[in-house]
Amino acid sequence: FPSANPNPQQHQILANNNAHLLCLFAQTTNFWKENNKVFRKMVRLTALLSASLVGLTAAITKEKLADFAYYSLDANRTEADKMAAANVKKVNAARLSEKHLTDLFWAMYFNTLLSREEVRAQFFSVAEDGVEPEVLKAFRQSLYYDCDMNAKPAMWAAYELAGIPVDPAPVKDMWDFLYNSADLPKPEAHRWVVDLLAAGIEPKALSEAWTVQKSITSNKGEALKKSVFTAASTSAGGLLARYAKDGHLYSALQFQQYYSDAWLVEWLESPQEKRVANDGKEYSAQEFQKFYGSIGTSYWNHASEAPQRR
Repeated sequence: FPSANPNPQQHQILANNNAHLLCLFAQTTNFWKENNKVFRKMVRLTALLSASLVGLTAAITKEKLADFAYYSLDANRTEADKMAAANVKKVNAARLSEKHLTDLFWAMYFNTLLSREEVRAQFFSVAEDGVEPEVLKAFRQSLYYDCDMNAKPAMWAAYELAGIPVDPAPVKDMWDFLYNSADLPKPEAHRWVVDLLAAGIEPKALSEAWTVQKSITSNKGEALKKSVFTAASTSAGGLLARYAKDGHLYSALQFQQYYSDAWLVEWLESPQEKRVANDGKEYSAQEFQKFYGSIGTSYWNHASEAPQRR
């Protein structure tokens, strides 16, 4: 920076510097104008390469998986080697990374009151089911804090829900309805929270059906039973359907008509319908609606079916 009162020599130096900077700026501007298309192509190519590499997960060797079982799952060396040999192909087929396995371990172990032995006994079954650690953690925390469920039962209930495309967000609303509105005892409400969410029933639809049924009957048990019946048919815009034992798709209403009082048990044991979205992956009706919003039903109706194995 020049002094407060620059002399003529300093003026000349400053002028030369400014001229040099202006020349450099002009050259840079011309360079970008001439090469803008090239750079944009390079950016697009880099983005495509990055997107393709994101889906690639380095294969986990049997030795590394054995080390994981030894250090994280607290297996002895012989047991760790056996676990690795039995699961390495399945882990790599599911494209699970070392980080995924580590995150899943902590989701199952931290603050769950499960011992490492208990986690070890179920770990690879949970991992190979495609359970996402963050989803498992979200369900567990909501069941534990919002539903006042004990730590261990909350962990296994979270596993039931995390393995299917269910959003953790409605857990609290479902609990509030069952425990406070329907006045169910806590253990019974705990079981119903898991079953109804797994069935795809939405708290809002259930609450609306309950309001109607309460005006018809004073019997809370009967009102709840009919409310669940109605909510299963209206949740997700009435699009819910599952594959029955004959391999065909049926709505909740059709399950109820065929199986009568046992419909919910059969419904929970049946794979739900999924369809293929624009990204080539399969999603449930609720996932379509969550992603596409008000036009989810339209996208669902025009999507191709993705048959499920029963």
